[in-house]
Amino acid sequence: MTDSARNPVDNGVDSSDIEESLLERSPASGDNWRNGVPENIRDEPCLSRFKDVAALAKSYVAAQKLIGAERIAVPKGEDEASWEQLYDRLGRPATPEEYKLNGETTVKVDPHTEMWFRNTAHQIGLSEKQALRLKSAWEEMVRARGQEQAISQEEAQKLLDHEMRQEWGSVFEQKHRAAMRAVHRFADGEVVSHLETLMGSKSALKFFSAVGEAISEDRVEGSGKPGFKPDPAEARAQLDSLHRDSQATEALLDRDHPRHTEYRDLRRKLYRHAYPEE
Repeated sequence: MTDSARNPVDNGVDSSDIEESLLERSPASGDNWRNGVPENIRDEPCLSRFKDVAALAKSYVAAQKLIGAERIAVPKGEDEASWEQLYDRLGRPATPEEYKLNGETTVKVDPHTEMWFRNTAHQIGLSEKQALRLKSAWEEMVRARGQEQAISQEEAQKLLDHEMRQEWGSVFEQKHRAAMRAVHRFADGEVVSHLETLMGSKSALKFFSAVGEAISEDRVEGSGKPGFKPDPAEARAQLDSLHRDSQATEALLDRDHPRHTEYRDLRRKLYRHAYPEE
């Protein structure tokens, strides 16, 4: 601290003399309390803000407590070296690796992202406590965004299901299962997401449904290729869909129906694959 901060008034008057003068000659309060102060400092501007001796005494006590306390000078301008010293004195670890950030977390972070966070925190001068607080705030933001996205995706899926039920009617379940069968066999989450981006969710669902239905037809009819026969579980699922198909049911019950033979043969083939032991 500068000499002026330690001795606000430097005009040849000892502070102990001022204290004795105030105690012996000044009134306890009132506008004329400065009458008890030596004339050469009585009109100092810094004294005008005190309404009485008690206020001056409180200020003096506070100043005494500050004297000797550690002071950290804030650099001016772009003196990088001085700023780096300030960051270190304020608690920045010596290296990015020394940040202790491995406490409880609800967000999984890959090593590359964690190293980026450590380097950035160190570069901008964060103390370990500040880095932990920033990490917690970031995790809370990520968790909240994830919840919002999950809700949005759920609402979008409900809307898509409603639209497709309106369009597909009674065969919705059958076509939806066909789509899921195609996705399971040919795609993963990334491929589905990419196709939905290019085609839209509705068009992508129709595309996979068509692929799934083509797979089912090929497996039932047979292609001479290994692996094209449905397993018992899949054959039973296809039988269930067939029995719930109103058009197929109508054709099976009416021997004169133009597609009666087609659906009858399909049902027989599905039964053979669904119950091979019989």
